[in-house]
Amino acid sequence: METRFLIVGGFVAAVLSSAVAALLFLEPGARVAVVAVLVGAYATWGRSLAAALATGVMAWMFATGFLVNGLGVLSFSPDDLVRLAVLLAVGVSGYLLGAGPAMVRALGGATQAYAVRRRRSAAAPPRAAGTPYAPGA
Repeated sequence: METRFLIVGGFVAAVLSSAVAALLFLEPGARVAVVAVLVGAYATWGRSLAAALATGVMAWMFATGFLVNGLGVLSFSPDDLVRLAVLLAVGVSGYLLGAGPAMVRALGGATQAYAVRRRRSAAAPPRAAGTPYAPGA
């Protein structure tokens, strides 16, 4: 899926996660935890680093503006910046969880192809004159 559509979906996920958190909990810490879980889940599903980071930032804006401060007021206190770092870390972790297996498979396939090419291009071991060739010997 294209990154621009995933970023729009991340906006929707941030709004919905904030609404769900506001309905379920009164304490700001619990609300942010709900938002963080949904950011991680969306980043795992989306498998786009740009979308994961954008979703984390948008979720931070909604969490800080509506779940912690109220009335859409953004602030940049140390607690707010820690919250931003946590949401970004959750987004990147979710991305790695979702895209990691594909990256490992791609890297593993490249490594295997390199090993096969290297074996094929390696010089044959020396044989004594007049000895018939026996594969694997």
